[in-house]
Amino acid sequence: MNASNIFLFLIGLFSMTQVRIVGAIGLSEIPIFLCAPFLFLADFNSLRRQGFMPLLSLILLTCLGCIVSSLHNHTYYVNAIKGFATPYSMFAVTVVLNHLLKDNLDGMKWLLVGSAFTLILNIFILPMDAEVQAFAEGATGFAAGKIIAESSTIFWISRIRPLITLPIAAWYTKTPLWYSIGALMAFVAFALISSSSGRSTALWCVLAVTLIIICRKSRASMVAMKRHVILAFVCVVVMASVFSAIYKYGAQQYWFGEVAYEKYRRQSKSGSGALRLLMSGRAETFIGFFACLDKPVLGHGPWAIDTKDYIENFLRDYGDYEDYQNLVHTRVYWGSLGYSVVKVIPGHSHIVTFWLWYGIFGLLLWLYVLWLIYKFFTRYVDVIPQWFGYFAVTISASLWGIFFSPYSQRILFPLLFCALIYVRNVANRKMNLPPEMLREASEY
Repeated sequence: MNASNIFLFLIGLFSMTQVRIVGAIGLSEIPIFLCAPFLFLADFNSLRRQGFMPLLSLILLTCLGCIVSSLHNHTYYVNAIKGFATPYSMFAVTVVLNHLLKDNLDGMKWLLVGSAFTLILNIFILPMDAEVQAFAEGATGFAAGKIIAESSTIFWISRIRPLITLPIAAWYTKTPLWYSIGALMAFVAFALISSSSGRSTALWCVLAVTLIIICRKSRASMVAMKRHVILAFVCVVVMASVFSAIYKYGAQQYWFGEVAYEKYRRQSKSGSGALRLLMSGRAETFIGFFACLDKPVLGHGPWAIDTKDYIENFLRDYGDYEDYQNLVHTRVYWGSLGYSVVKVIPGHSHIVTFWLWYGIFGLLLWLYVLWLIYKFFTRYVDVIPQWFGYFAVTISASLWGIFFSPYSQRILFPLLFCALIYVRNVANRKMNLPPEMLREASEY
């Protein structure tokens, strides 16, 4: 293993072992943050030739948007610093990963190996800040056993998922097709049966399985999907609809337990249509979206306080009457005791949070990422067949996250950015595959 692969492995391995410096930061991010500006200057011409500058320019403009929005909205300086760290991490990690990968495309799998084990490692060494708060009430020096004993099924789903998908993402052409399909479907069953909150995990697994079934390991099938991307999209929609129907029926029949039934009942009180269920299950995303429409250019700044009652207004107009009344009663109760209920405007979505916090540049950044994903499926899906499993799994999960989950994968998302640009460069002959990858690709 060469030095580049060792660095990639270590970056992945220590990406989720966190320390607190103003905000939580992974151990591997500290040297990345420090050396990124120097590598950016050293690799500037290479980054420009490879087509990274539109992405990096949007990221840097998002950083600027954070500064402007924070000043305009009088954001608390600690929140402004933590908010700035998020887009800066995108810039820094993208620059450093490109430096390590541009002449070593086959080394990507070592970053994936390290990333698969980081969430196991951080149970025992420097766990994520959110888990400290959740399982140890913010105390320091807590025992790993406390986290293991008190953690939820979602905690374990997040640990198991990277290990299950590792052979698919890192060694797709060498991994039996039955494993790629069977392991993901088994994980779907596990996520649904073991947790009432496993639907999003199950959904992206179903999407990944659909892509794998369509393309298998055949370059010809990948080309066919590229040429008939609308038909492939219809297949994905059909599979998602079938999954949704099965889940609705199963939840009503207690297949997934009483907690899942109660959750489905609450979310379907105002209607069982797909949009109604989505608005009920991901209300934070829609609340943040409506707040974005109120300040679409400058945004509200990181962790903005809900001074205009976006939460209350959304529940009044789109939520269940009982939920709205509960919110009003809670605020009246705490007000009668002399307390004010301070609520942060939620986002719970990559694209909504970036737009909400950083203004228009945050929105444009994620629209550009979505465009890269679109171009991959319409033009470059067959370029590196060894990476198809990685793209099937990662893009399926990422699309859900972009629209409906908080941004947290500060190492793995920039890796996706790099991979999307690399396949385009290989297709356009701006980069060459290593000889062993080229030989392997020719077999498919």
